[in-house]
Amino acid sequence: MRKIINAAVFLVLIVFLAGLSGCLTEERIAEIVLNEENCEEFAETHTSDNFTSPYLLDIAAELDGLLEDNEISRSDIIDAFLVSAAYTVTEFLQDHPWDLAGVIMVERIGGAGPDTLLDYLDYNDYITVSAAIVGDKTYVTVHEDGVAIINKALDDFITGDNPVLSIVIENGYMNPSPSVSDPLDFVWEFCLFIQVITEIETDVYDPL
Repeated sequence: MRKIINAAVFLVLIVFLAGLSGCLTEERIAEIVLNEENCEEFAETHTSDNFTSPYLLDIAAELDGLLEDNEISRSDIIDAFLVSAAYTVTEFLQDHPWDLAGVIMVERIGGAGPDTLLDYLDYNDYITVSAAIVGDKTYVTVHEDGVAIINKALDDFITGDNPVLSIVIENGYMNPSPSVSDPLDFVWEFCLFIQVITEIETDVYDPL
């Protein structure tokens, strides 16, 4: 499941005044900031400590949809970059918690990577997945190398490329260890928050 949220429109006005036929001419440069939240849901059912959960993110298609919704073109973009990342446990129905830890890797299909985007540790300790944290969004520190892959893909999107990213959850620790009789079973989602900054020029005529 992917969700797109458009929000936070800010206007930066540069005003030039000139007397023209009894009118004031204002040339306005509007800087519009679009926030994209892209979330992917994972249903995890495992009987081993070590598991991987991959997905492909067609970031170009997602951003094209964002621009279309706001009637903006790629040529209007002046910058785009990753702001943050987070995960949320959305469903947990088991009768005991699990401690687990791992990393989320990112790779540009046909390009750079894979590199670590983030690790899902809680204050340098293992996450405890339980019913108590269902619905709580946890923001995590992102790694520079992984961020660089995403931001380079965004730069290339602005110049006309259509990048696709591979995102892979790699879990490496669980306590207790799951088994056939007691498998890990929960649902969570991983979200990327991307900001797109665009500029549009407009002319406004005000009577004296």
